[in-house]
Amino acid sequence: MQQWIDLNTKVANDSLTTLKQLGELNLKTMQSFFGQQKDMYEEYNAAATSNFEKLRSAKDPQSFVKVQNEIFQNSVSTALGNWKKTMAVAVSSQESYRNLAEEAIQLAKSDLEQTAESVKETTEAVKKAVKPVA
Repeated sequence: MQQWIDLNTKVANDSLTTLKQLGELNLKTMQSFFGQQKDMYEEYNAAATSNFEKLRSAKDPQSFVKVQNEIFQNSVSTALGNWKKTMAVAVSSQESYRNLAEEAIQLAKSDLEQTAESVKETTEAVKKAVKPVA
């Protein structure tokens, strides 16, 4: 009986450990994404202020169009850079999730094998202990 209690305790602890690791990974991933979103907001906010000042200082329609073109090119470049940063976080997180899943699968497989072996041993012990009634 103690063997079953110990085995069930191990399986429960293994499951809780995996859930804790998953929660920590979720938190780390969200912090990365939200931190990046905060940085992007600050960057876009500063750019908007700067762009407004540049447009306001245009002396004629030609310079206004030239400034608009520069703003557009800078915006595309900034957006592409931010997209690359976001994808880097996603790829990094994907690898971490995959590693955690692989570890959890191996642990669950080991726990299942131990449980199966324990059931087999218990079944054999019961068969030996119980004598057929003739």
